[in-house]
Amino acid sequence: MINEELLKRVLESKEERANFQRQLINKYQLPLISLTLNLVGGYFLYDKWEVLFEQALESIDDVFKKNIVSKETRIGKWGPEGFWIINLPIESIKKETIEIEDSHSLGRLFDIDVIGIDGNSISRRHLGIQPRRCIICDNSAIECYVEKNHELEELKARVDEIILEGLMLDGK
Repeated sequence: MINEELLKRVLESKEERANFQRQLINKYQLPLISLTLNLVGGYFLYDKWEVLFEQALESIDDVFKKNIVSKETRIGKWGPEGFWIINLPIESIKKETIEIEDSHSLGRLFDIDVIGIDGNSISRRHLGIQPRRCIICDNSAIECYVEKNHELEELKARVDEIILEGLMLDGK
């Protein structure tokens, strides 16, 4: 059963983040990168969330350092968030963020959205790229999420494993 208070908090967080994204896009009239973390159950359940967030921030900063117009980070209602205004075509930005998500040792836990000046995000599908796979099985992540194919405990254990493995690979 879905916890109504938790659902309310998640929805409020998404709305608050979307409003902030619109403000940044309207101010700069350039595409935006929006970073959150894929931490099942909430960031507060994970001891290493700050290190994970720093790794994500550094990865994005490194790739886009010459094209960053503005950068902001904050702790939103549902966890850490990063926002970059990037002076590049939206398709180029999305290709690079997909590379970060797919190649970084912790990238599976990075949720990097790219939003155009029209307010619409660009997806992997827009670029002819397969959607992300589930961290437990080989189904699409969205399919498992919608169908609730895995228990919270199983997902959290896998996230903990990804963090541990990723930090060991990065020497953190």
